Amino acid sequence: MLLVANIRFYTSRIRDRLCGNSNVPPKTMTKKCIRCGICCKTEVCKIGRIFYGTIVPPCPGLLFQHGIHWCQLVKCASDECRVALEQYMTIGFGCEW
Repeated sequence: MLLVANIRFYTSRIRDRLCGNSNVPPKTMTKKCIRCGICCKTEVCKIGRIFYGTIVPPCPGLLFQHGIHWCQLVKCASDECRVALEQYMTIGFGCEW
């Protein structure tokens, strides 16, 4: 229950930042995202650092279900929070690897 409350708190802050600040530049991705999980295997994002308290990859929130990789924080978030998290973490937007 505490995890859900923390997710709601941080995603509301992220959503406010995304919606209220148009100066946040989108990441430029060179390849299509295929949900391979390499990004989470090689680094822990800022949100993962807050929730899991580690900077050592792979991210503890990385899940593999139905043949694709998922972020556990995004998977358990409400629809509104999920969208904000996906945008903030650029999930599904492309691949840098």
